[in-house]
Amino acid sequence: MGSSHGALCSSTSSSSCCLQARGPSLDDTDGPNRVDPVRELTPDEPCCCLAWALAKESADSVRPQQLSRLHAEIQKQARFFEASALVWDATSGVLVGRTASRGMTSADLMSRMGQLLCRWALSQSPPMALYVGVDVGALSLVSISTSGQAWHGPAYAGARVLCSSARRSGMVHLSGRVKEQLSALRFSTMILGKSSTFYLDAFTEVLDEEPSERGGRKQLPQI
Repeated sequence: MGSSHGALCSSTSSSSCCLQARGPSLDDTDGPNRVDPVRELTPDEPCCCLAWALAKESADSVRPQQLSRLHAEIQKQARFFEASALVWDATSGVLVGRTASRGMTSADLMSRMGQLLCRWALSQSPPMALYVGVDVGALSLVSISTSGQAWHGPAYAGARVLCSSARRSGMVHLSGRVKEQLSALRFSTMILGKSSTFYLDAFTEVLDEEPSERGGRKQLPQI
């Protein structure tokens, strides 16, 4: 591990976020690729990562101006939700959220951020096909010989897999672990995916109480 970062996790539990990425502040002169992680133990909250990627058809046809607007929107939402960039490429990236804020869990914050990003992408002319995946778990920074350091852990890897395996763009693909940790968004209607995953539509209303239902529990639609 690179000692200069001083961000090693003192716990091996996958349910605790032992690493909080600080930065890149998204205004730094050296760009949004720089991440300055710090040791910040939060044993009661897992890390929550959001991975995003343009679909191939959008990535191949997107105009530079559109791509600039997409990055500006992601940066705006990252500032609002206090998320930090772990990976930042032209048409994809990964961010990590803060543990909790404004009565919302980390899972709430990153799921809501993903929903707003998908909503923005769909509102463009022409619409942009954006895939988003969100997962929770441990996150760590490991040393590798080729590029120095790299992010690793269930939160990071899971978010990227959910993003790449999403069956529909314009929806947030959530792991079962994320759904279990939703609080403010726990009553929002979800679409059931494969392998115990869930989809949150870009335009689904966020409910603050459980809707009354006749005839028992409502069956989730499936993709």
